[in-house]
Amino acid sequence: MVGVARVVAVVVVVVVGVVAASTRIGDCTHNNHCGENSCCLVGHNRYSVPQCVALGGIGDYCKSHQPSAFDLFYPNDLKVTLEEAYRGLCPCRPGLLCSSRTSKCEPPRHQAPYWVVPTPNLAFYPPVSSSPELERDVEGDSRSQNSIE
Repeated sequence: MVGVARVVAVVVVVVVGVVAASTRIGDCTHNNHCGENSCCLVGHNRYSVPQCVALGGIGDYCKSHQPSAFDLFYPNDLKVTLEEAYRGLCPCRPGLLCSSRTSKCEPPRHQAPYWVVPTPNLAFYPPVSSSPELERDVEGDSRSQNSIE
């Protein structure tokens, strides 16, 4: 009877150990686990669970940041190491930009920033040619300047 009790105790310990070791919290530990149009996301709450969430579409809230590696700690000494995940919000889908003004995904704007001055189209203006009258006026002005001095 004592032998059977020992065997049962060993089996219970092994089963509990295997179950505890294989406990997985969440959908992902890396963005690669989520597919092409999703990201591995963890919320800001204390015991948030990593989950695969779709990348932002037009009008969705977003955050422009890089994924990072970090550890999550849960009760009963559970620890999940995330290799590459986002906190709070996923970035936008490819082809969209996260607006720094609205924090929403938007299509890219094809206009230069306000500090870039556009180059004028010089073909619009007629060519300037030198005429004898213009040269005489310029020479006359320079002679009058010399006579004033």
